[in-house]
Amino acid sequence: MSTRLTSAYVTGSGVAGCLAAIGLRSRLPEVILARKDPGTSPGFLMTVTPAFAEHLGVLGLGTAWNGWPLKHELGIHLSGWGTGATSVSVSTFDPRGPRYLVDRTELEQFLLAQAALVGVEVVYPVEEPWPEPASGRLVIDATGRRALVARRSGGRRRSLSPLVALHAMLDEAGPAAGSAVIASVPNGWWFSARAGRKVSIFFITEPGTGHTRDWRNLWLESIPQTVCLRQRALAATPPGRPMLAGTSWLENPAGPGWYAVGEAAFALDPLSGGGLEFAAWTALRLLESFDRADGPAEYGRAVVRRVGVYRATRQRLYLNALHHHQSGFWQRQAAL
Repeated sequence: MSTRLTSAYVTGSGVAGCLAAIGLRSRLPEVILARKDPGTSPGFLMTVTPAFAEHLGVLGLGTAWNGWPLKHELGIHLSGWGTGATSVSVSTFDPRGPRYLVDRTELEQFLLAQAALVGVEVVYPVEEPWPEPASGRLVIDATGRRALVARRSGGRRRSLSPLVALHAMLDEAGPAAGSAVIASVPNGWWFSARAGRKVSIFFITEPGTGHTRDWRNLWLESIPQTVCLRQRALAATPPGRPMLAGTSWLENPAGPGWYAVGEAAFALDPLSGGGLEFAAWTALRLLESFDRADGPAEYGRAVVRRVGVYRATRQRLYLNALHHHQSGFWQRQAAL
């Protein structure tokens, strides 16, 4: 396949799109990275696993990542399942390496700068649609859960769990090491992370009646159910609209002249905490399939295998929560 290709057009400049563009630039003389709405990605804190850092090293970004000053080492991770009691894990002692907290927008800006350094051309298209796959040109769909290019090319998306996430940012005074807290409640779970003064807090639940739901009231009504994050949730401004947070994937994440990467290929439930690692993983699998005649088919098989492993892991996580909550939410999610 690579002998016929001379350029790539990457649609979407999130983590997966940037990493795919950086990897492809080592194989192709021209790589274009298209940003639909520059600077409009919502900022929130995300957890970075040691596996993500390893993937960056394979892509030649290890030195840049190690020297990037805007990541915060995750020292303490608290979890509370069903009661006010919490268990503690210390990231510093993870033999695989440290975990970090990063702001999504800052991470994307970092990766955009790295893409520019290796010769990727960043453009700002005024309108869709983006270019179709054509002779000599590869198109990469990094448009997130919408999977705009893939669906236009015949991609079929499956949904496992239609969860939503309500998110708020707030500022907390005083120095603090990186920390994260997860706490389950009968109708979902709360997650919060702090890096310096910056704090993210999420509430993840089922969408219910969708656009007719009063999301601010849902946030406020769910606060009394949590103990460890009650004060932080009360201090935040209740969000007015949710983000999609359920599990979904493309049955065919690649085809003639195109690949889907990151959440366009497979969007993970945030309880797994592996979204960034998967984004980098898809960029590596894309490069591995690049030189194969059956590249799209092999890439698709790799994603399907990853979905199968993830679903088993996800079910174990929800079954564990059932020991603490015999509510409809946890029963429905564990049964998927």
